[in-house]
Amino acid sequence: MASRMLGYVRTASTQSDIEAQVAALRAAGCQEIFTDIAISGNASNRPGLNRLRSSISQGDHVIVVDLPRLSRSVQDTFDLLEELRQKGATFATLDQAA
Repeated sequence: MASRMLGYVRTASTQSDIEAQVAALRAAGCQEIFTDIAISGNASNRPGLNRLRSSISQGDHVIVVDLPRLSRSVQDTFDLLEELRQKGATFATLDQAA
């Protein structure tokens, strides 16, 4: 199976504009983007993230605009990154400061 670039977008409120995140991920080459709107980064049940996690295959690349879009907890971030590693996927953030 060919590798894919998968994006993840999360906003904490319904007023937040996801278009900038989606545009940045599309510009980075993401073919598929998973979204969670009006969901906290601390929430344990994020449908978009859950769909992303179940979709990941060996060789895939997961990209977020910045690390807080993925998670607000260091432990949750570590666990997600370990899951990606075990599935043979890579992770990147577009925010160079992260």
